[in-house]
Amino acid sequence: MNAKEFHEKHGVNAVKQVCEKLGTTVNYWKRVKGGHTAVSAERALALAKASDEVTGDPMTVVDLLGLGDQPERIIGRVRGAK
Repeated sequence: MNAKEFHEKHGVNAVKQVCEKLGTTVNYWKRVKGGHTAVSAERALALAKASDEVTGDPMTVVDLLGLGDQPERIIGRVRGAK
């Protein structure tokens, strides 16, 4: 799930908790959700972990990096994918 899907599914309170855990602002979240800010691999992993801790339904690193639309064989999701 990407940032926009996470926001729609879990709402503003979950987003605020994720931002608190990472020490970022809601404005940063809005830029990520809108696709206006590039997310590094390290930040994507931190966002995924924080979203898992808050809701138990994590965002995925692949989607946060903007690679969700790439062929699965290219990004390595063929084996072990859910």
